[in-house]
Amino acid sequence: MLKLSIMAEIRRVGLQPGNSVLEERKDAQRQLSQEQNARVKEDEILAHHLSQQKEAEKANKKMNAEDPALPVISPSP
Repeated sequence: MLKLSIMAEIRRVGLQPGNSVLEERKDAQRQLSQEQNARVKEDEILAHHLSQQKEAEKANKKMNAEDPALPVISPSP
């Protein structure tokens, strides 16, 4: 009987909204979500930068093909 009371109390305490374990879990989930969103934004920025770099290289090659006397400009890293 005592064991059942203890188990019932543990379940009751564990389900209370103010429980620190639940709060820690929510905080961890929130942080994970923020980190995932930041990674998505970072990937978008990097993809945009790569696209711009490829366009610049393409334009540079086109100019060099039109006028071979122009110096070749290597893209900066």
